[in-house]
Amino acid sequence: LTLEIVQGLPPQPSADCCVYPLAEAQALGTELVLRTRLPGDIFAPYGGPGSKKLKEFFINMKIPRMLRAIIILAAVKKQILWVAGYRAAAWKNTGRYEEWLVIKLVKDRCRE
Repeated sequence: LTLEIVQGLPPQPSADCCVYPLAEAQALGTELVLRTRLPGDIFAPYGGPGSKKLKEFFINMKIPRMLRAIIILAAVKKQILWVAGYRAAAWKNTGRYEEWLVIKLVKDRCRE
């Protein structure tokens, strides 16, 4: 994973790239954590109609049950910002932002 603060126009959110307004992330709290799912997790997918239980998101995405426990989530407190490898989260405000938190999943093969 890579993490950076980007000025101006950010990259488009995707399965491998979380883009979230820095001001919104800071308003949630000061600690960004990488973790796996917790009971009762709620997720608001980017481009989706609203929030839903993370379990429902996993089911709708047809993620096998045995993989759900190992998927990395980027979160600030209880707010999930990204389901790594699947979808970034939507943010609440639609104001103009100058700084963006960008987290990328970098896929690279191990070299021998």
